[in-house]
Parts: sequence; C-alpha cells; structure tokens
Amino acid sequence: MRIGIMTFWGQINYGQNLQLFALSQFLKDAGHQPFLIRYYPVDFASNPYPPLHEKDADKKLISEARRAAVWVHVQNDLYARRIHTFIDDYLNVSDKIYGYATELCEDPPQADAYITGSDQVWNFWGRPLEAVKENELKAFFLDFGKTNIRRISYATSFGSQRIDGGYQEAFTDLLSRFDFVSVREKSAVEFCKQCGVVDVDWVPDPTMLLPAQRYLELLKAEYRFTHPDKPYFLVYMMNPNKEYIQKISELARQKNCELKHIGGNHGQAFVIPGVTLSPSIPEFIHLVANAEYVFTDSYHGTVFSLIFNRQFANLPSPFSGKEDTRFQSIFARCGLEGRAVDEDFSLPPAVDYGSVNQKLDELRCQYDNRWLGTKLLKVGQVATPESVKVSVIVPVYNVEKYVGRCLDSLCNQTLKEIEIICINDCSPDRSIDILREYGAKDSRVKVIDFRQNQGVAMARNAGLDAAVGEFIGFVDPDDSVDLNFFETLYNKAQHTGADIAKGARKHVQLDGTEVVGTNEMVRHSKAYFSCSFWSALYRGSMIRENHIRFPAGILVGEDLVFQARCILESKKFITSDYVYYLYYRREGSAVEAVYRGEFLLNRQIDSLRLTFSLIIEHANQALDTGRVDETTYDLLYYNNFCFSVIEIMLTDEVKKKHEFTELLIKFYRLCKRKEQLDQKLQEEQSSFYNLLKEGDLKKLTRYFVENYTLDDVLRANDVRSMAYFQR
Repeated sequence: MRIGIMTFWGQINYGQNLQLFALSQFLKDAGHQPFLIRYYPVDFASNPYPPLHEKDADKKLISEARRAAVWVHVQNDLYARRIHTFIDDYLNVSDKIYGYATELCEDPPQADAYITGSDQVWNFWGRPLEAVKENELKAFFLDFGKTNIRRISYATSFGSQRIDGGYQEAFTDLLSRFDFVSVREKSAVEFCKQCGVVDVDWVPDPTMLLPAQRYLELLKAEYRFTHPDKPYFLVYMMNPNKEYIQKISELARQKNCELKHIGGNHGQAFVIPGVTLSPSIPEFIHLVANAEYVFTDSYHGTVFSLIFNRQFANLPSPFSGKEDTRFQSIFARCGLEGRAVDEDFSLPPAVDYGSVNQKLDELRCQYDNRWLGTKLLKVGQVATPESVKVSVIVPVYNVEKYVGRCLDSLCNQTLKEIEIICINDCSPDRSIDILREYGAKDSRVKVIDFRQNQGVAMARNAGLDAAVGEFIGFVDPDDSVDLNFFETLYNKAQHTGADIAKGARKHVQLDGTEVVGTNEMVRHSKAYFSCSFWSALYRGSMIRENHIRFPAGILVGEDLVFQARCILESKKFITSDYVYYLYYRREGSAVEAVYRGEFLLNRQIDSLRLTFSLIIEHANQALDTGRVDETTYDLLYYNNFCFSVIEIMLTDEVKKKHEFTELLIKFYRLCKRKEQLDQKLQEEQSSFYNLLKEGDLKKLTRYFVENYTLDDVLRANDVRSMAYFQR
C-alpha cells in the first residue's frame, strides 16, 4: 500500500527527521510503501521551521553576531548536506515539491492513504486563521486528493493546551473528513472530541515505536562509531542559554567528564569553541546513546534519553514550561515526575529504567499491534468483521513451486466468507507475482509485501494485525487443506462455543505416501496440543484481547509459544478427525532439515532455549492468576520439559549439551507444582530424575553425553514422553 506522509521535514531539527524516519520504517516493516510528501509553505517568514536552502542562509543570520553567523552558516551548509544524504538513504519522497495547498489540490501525490504527523503540524504558532487557512491549514489537515483516499493522523500535536479563537470551527470541519484520528498529547484528546471526533486515540511519538537496538542496527552498517575514551555530559538545547551552559560545564568538571554541546535550530546557535558540534543524524544518535548525562530542553532529546536509558535533566525554556503538554504526556507514559533542574541547578533523582523500559515495551506492544497494526493495515480493505468468518494467514517465502497449490485449496473452500492474507517476506523468486495474480482474480486474497526479510514470526504477526475474521487459521504456503476444512471447524466451534477447534493432519512423505495423524491424545487434554498449530482454528477475540503474538527473533519454535499461549487462554477446546490439514515434507523444509542433522546449528538451539523459557513463563503466570487449571498446567509443563530434553540430545556438542542441561535444571526449579512433576519423572526415568533432583550439572551433562545419540533423538522426535527415550 502506498502511503504519503505529510509533516515537517529537512530542517536542522534531529527529532523532526528521526520521527519521520521511525514512522517510515514502521510502515515499511508492515509491508507498505511510505513516502514523504515534500511540502513546505513558500512564505518562509511565517514558517517556524523553514527548510534549509543555501540561498536563504544569509538572510536568516543577518541579526546574529558575526562570529556566530559565520559558524552557523558553515554548520548549516554541512548539516544540510548531511540531512539530505540521510533522507536519500532512508526515505522515499514525492517527485514534486509543493509550496501551496492549491498545488496539492491540482496535482495531488498518488497514494492509497495519507498520514499527517507526527510533530506540531497542527500548531500554527499564534498566527490568525486568515493567514494560514488557504495554505498550511489545508495541507496539514490533508484537504487535497480524491475523497476515497484514507486520511489518518498519527501522533499529531497542537503543541499547547489552548487553541486560539476562530480555529475550532475550522478544525471541526476538517477533522470530520478523517478516517482515524490520533494525537500525541493527552490534552489534545479532549480538544478533538470538542471538535466532534468521537474516537480519538492518545498514541506515542513514532520515535518510541522502535527500540534502541533498532536505531543502532539500522545505522551502524554505514556509520562506524567507537566508544568514547572519556565520559561526557551532552547538552542539546533548542533555545541556548549561556548561564545554563556555564553551570553544566562546572558540573562536568566536578565529575571529571568532558562537555559536548549540540546547537538547536539554525539561527539560534550558541557557540562554545571546541565543544559545540553539528553532528549528522547517526552521530546524534551515537552521542545520546553514549552520554554519561544528557541536559536538554528538547522533546526528542528527552525521548531519546529514555530510549537509550540515559540519565537526563530538562532545562527550562520558553517552550518547555508548565503548559508544554508534550513533556507532560511523555512523563505520564513512563510513570515519571517532572525532570527539570531546580533553581539552584540540582539534578532530579535518577531514573529507574527497569520500570520505564517495562512501560515502553508495553506501549510498543499496544500501539504496534493494536493501533497502527489494525487501523493502517486495514486501510482499503472491503472485508469487515461482520462479513468474514475466518481469516487465513499464509506467510510466504521462496515457494513459487508450491504456493499455487496452497492458494487453490483456500480459494475453493466450501466456506466462502473467508479472507486469505498472504504476507510475502521479501521472496527472491516469483512468489509475489503469483500472489498478485491470485489477488487480481479473487478479492478475498489480500497481499502484504515486506520490503525486507523479517522472518516467519513477523510475517504471521502482520497477518494477525490485518485479520478481521471471527476466527483465525494458518496455512503454510507449501501445504494445503481439505476443501471443507474451515467450514467444518468453524461450524463446530460455533455450535460448541469453543475457542480452539482442531482438525486432523496428514503428513505427505517425500515419496507421496500419507501418514494420518489422530487427535487421540488431544481429546484427553488440550495440553497435549503441542505441535501442528496450523491444524486448528482460533477465536479471533481470544487472540486480540490477550495480545497473543509470535515472538520475533526466534528461528525455531515461535509457533510453540503462540500455541502454548492460546492453550492457556482458551476456555473450550474441541477436535474433529474428519477434515485434514495436508503437511508436505519437502527438500529444504525446516522439518526435513531435522532429519538431515541441520537442526544442530547453534542459532537454532539458542532459539529453542528462548522458546521454552517463554512457554514456562506464560504457564507460571497463568497458574498464578487462575487462568489455567492444575491438570492442564502439569501436562503442559511436562510436555515442554520433555521437549527441552529432546533438544539437549539434538546436539552432539558437549558445550551445547552443558548449556542446555543448565537450562533444564532451571526449568525444573521454576515449576510451581514440583511434586506432580517429580512423580511423573520418577515413574518414567528414575536414573535421570535422581541426577536432576541432585542438581549436579556436570553429572547430568555426562549422563546425556554417554547415554543418548542423535539416532535416539530422531526416533523419539515424534513422541513427547520420557518413557520413549529410556534405554
């Protein structure tokens, strides 16, 4: 989907360009094609953040002292080159540059949706309505383009608690044309409601959607930084104050730290010879991330201090007083009090980043998956929750030989009220072309096209974000299902009120023979549902209300975590033995890699270690909160305990056996119903149990080295009981 972003851009303002970068990256990750709409008013004198143009530099600096003017002129030119290099490297932009709203109306940028924000694009800086209503007001409220193009605001800011007279009526009219409205400050929610917007979301600044590591990973490939030799205090001031600089310089001297200073907007520079810097955007990130302490009056200086877990203090300025709702909102998000320095310039208490990081993670999860995930990915969809009974999610990567067979089985389902969400994970073959061909023939086929490979977990999560169905199913692109598979399971779930309805499966071997699986064990307890998650339907409300997702960054076993969470949250589980999911073994598949011994790669073992840790963590939480009964907990814990034993034996490296055995002992100690686990283990494997109970890591590792080979594991791999790998 092509999405045009309308915001400020290209000026000497790090936060402004980084929030554009962050929003763009998020949309790209979701498979969209975002681009910057290059609009700026031609009346630079009325624009609080005029774009950089070399020809304007002298006009802007006439009133500055000569020394500062020369420095600023040189730094502006340097920064202009750096910022436009950054934009060229990381952002797509409109072909045309617009100076008037009339130009946007006459030749609008072609897009499926427009987003306005973030930044203070709805702050008109005290100017009268007549001065802006025919240009900036129309542009930043997206009053251009065809009426069927979706209009969305993301984290837009008014920048103040007060709106000057005359604006409310204009805002009311313009906001009525938006499909979704969200704002960055909590105070703006009430104002939008006064303007007639019923559903307004208070959302985080887009820079907060990306974790610290994401900024560093995205930039480190091109920019090489070294850790500073000496600790330093960083001063980033949009409104320079010589007195503050002097006080911070004295603090730095007392702490044996260097002082580094970043100037604010051009024309406002305060120069400290040998100290003042004009960094590029990647250098700015590096400076904040490695600072001993950050002093700033900047909103984004504050945001990035939080992202990189830096201790910081806010400096008073004309724009960060009591009425600056931007700072109030971000502190409310993070559970912090104000961070301003006192009158005597004493520093605020240290930030507890354990608590702050937890709140930031919760925030990213909430708005990554809920707001942007659901509202942006649904732009342009015809399907509604009322019309779609089942959403089928198909992650696609490099399967041009097989995906047609998969889609044929889905498009010809006897249940017609389905949507088929295909996520192309940057396949190097013709997979995307095949998906588009099916989408052109059948409107139920929705295609999300990732611009960079993100892995199957992120692909399935993108499908979950886009899904509107009452139930959700999963089919791998090289598999297929019976033509009545989804109708049978949907009707059975509807009739019984089940949250999970599981079908049977057929394993189609390399020679074409079929091995039919049954649900015999699963009928006794849902805790035995510990593999083949794709053979079931899941109630959509259960997944959405509990924010159940596939954990990213896990190469093997991410489906086990998803499956375990669904088991723990489900209230009723039913099975059907008469409809089949057809699982095809093929050369190059993950399962086939197990049988060839390729499962021994270190990264895969490490991923499985994380998988079992997450499952046990969720199981213990569910037991503590009463969301799972004791019998289900016992079986779920035991089955995954057995899985972890199998993974110990999957490697013939003694070092890896040692690491996994250490984790096994940890799992054992974390069990909240150890008596039941002890009884089961003692019955089925007494020698192993005695060593485990003793907790001697060396003896237990030696036990696995001496008693089990890879052949033993492969024979046991389809059986999840300790009894099957007794000697």
